[in-house]
Formats: sequence, C-alpha cells, structure tokens
Amino acid sequence: MSLSFSIAQAAYCGELQPVVGWLQKGGHVDALDENGLGLLHVAVSNRQLRMAKELLKRGASVDLRCAEGSSALICAVSNGQHSTVRLLLEHKAHVDLVHEGAQGMTALMIAAAGGETECAQELLQRGASVNLRCTDGCTALMLAAANSQHATLRLLLMRCLRPRSS
Repeated sequence: MSLSFSIAQAAYCGELQPVVGWLQKGGHVDALDENGLGLLHVAVSNRQLRMAKELLKRGASVDLRCAEGSSALICAVSNGQHSTVRLLLEHKAHVDLVHEGAQGMTALMIAAAGGETECAQELLQRGASVNLRCTDGCTALMLAAANSQHATLRLLLMRCLRPRSS
C-alpha cells in the first residue's frame, strides 16, 4: 500500500487517527510519499512529536533516509527540536549518520553550524564524534566558529579539551 497524499498530510498535521487506521489496514510505516519522505520525516518536519512517538512505537525505522539523503534526526536538529532529537536518540538513531545531500554533514555538524546548542549537547551525550569532517573538510567545531555560534563553539571546545578517561 503506497503512502497517499492524504496520509502524509495527516502525519504532517499530527492527526493520529487516519495514520493509525492506514497502518492497521496494511500501510507500511516506512513507506515514502511522492516526494521521497517517510511518515517519520513528515511528522518531524512539522514538529509533530506525538505523531513521531506513535510511528516509532509502531516500528518506524529511526534511520530511514528520505530521497535527499537526510534522516529524521538530521531533520529534527535542523529545526532545533531538542525533544524530538532526544526521542530519536532514545530509539537508537545513529548519532553520526551522514546526510548524503548536505556536504556529508552529521547531525552534530548541522547543530554546530546552526547554533542548536541543546541539540548538540544531546548528541554529544550520546557519543557524537567531534572529529568527523564533512566533504569540505570541516569539523563541527570549525562550522560553529565559522558561523559565529559562540555557545555551541564553547560546548564543543569544552568537549575537545576534556581529558580522556583511562
């Protein structure tokens, strides 16, 4: 059963009943719409945390990539959705998954460039690497500095300067 516009729209608007009904009738929780977006992407892109929780409960793939190569985690970070970032990480989202369409950036790099300090903190607590580089050769630290994201830069510097435990 393909993902229709009306079901994608229901997910976008946070309308649980039509989405759950569609899933109960055999709709696949990871089906993509005509734009190459999964239900989880659609819900996250419009800040529908309750819908995202329901989709994950029903087995949505937390690391499913849309046609542009982005994951729901990267979408949530891009929109500064700290609560959604936490939810996705609790469901084992790959913290260092690379966005295939954004110069190979990770969620941490996107948080750093956009000054999403709370999201960056959550990612770091879950083991995000500060040393990965995007295709341009930049790290999250470099992106925070280049975009004058002082609070995020300070957070990343503190992580880089922290002594490693033996």
